[in-house]
Amino acid sequence: GRWVCAVGDNTVFRDTVYRVLLRVINPPTSGAAKAWRIELWQQGAAKPVAVTRSVRGMAITGLMNASVAPDNQMLGHDNLLRIDFKPTQDVGKVPRTRLRVRAPKGFLIIKRCLGFERIELPACECRGLDANGFDLIFEEADVIKAGTTYVFHIQARNPSVNVADHENSWVYDTVRPDGVAIDSTRYDGFYLYPHMFAGLQVVPVSRHAGSQPVIVRFIATQRMAIDDYARIRAPLGTVWDIANLEFTASSEATDANSLS
Repeated sequence: GRWVCAVGDNTVFRDTVYRVLLRVINPPTSGAAKAWRIELWQQGAAKPVAVTRSVRGMAITGLMNASVAPDNQMLGHDNLLRIDFKPTQDVGKVPRTRLRVRAPKGFLIIKRCLGFERIELPACECRGLDANGFDLIFEEADVIKAGTTYVFHIQARNPSVNVADHENSWVYDTVRPDGVAIDSTRYDGFYLYPHMFAGLQVVPVSRHAGSQPVIVRFIATQRMAIDDYARIRAPLGTVWDIANLEFTASSEATDANSLS
């Protein structure tokens, strides 16, 4: 934990600010700020000629769990978001701690925080930025606890164009009143589409385990050209029976318009 800087000049002048830049490896676990110590030594001396008194260091930020689930993935449309987060540290026994959320550029959360609803969340005030972010301010002390999952809803306006992949991240921080982040994380954003299906229905022919037929019906809002295709993704755990797919698009089998 020690680093030595040998003075190459003739002397270190009093009342002069000196700076160095170097890289450190932070502790592997999050925690509160601990003191640093600086000593000035003379060559051959048994003890330092000057020392500091407990220079306050920086807190080690924890990696909390957080996610965002959209209700609408259409470009330029209003979107009701479900957000949950689970801190790894208590934010602090002081009032006016906050959760700071920054969406990718292009999203809009207005100052009034339309659609804000606490599901599993202590009393707080929501302040939108009229831009791509908002803060939840907790007036009571010691209400955000480690290991507890908090959930709420809030409305945002989707961007009119998709965000580049390297910028498509939601950033979450639990923050002390002095602005120091306690827990932080990034969550990959979602892709936006120009159109949505008007309807999608999955009808199981049988609910027994194993290989079973299933009928998928959908209604497109846009004309699909001859070279277009529909991609259907089943939930995790459901696998298409490639060896025995028995695909058919006939109206007799699906009770819908034929795709042939």
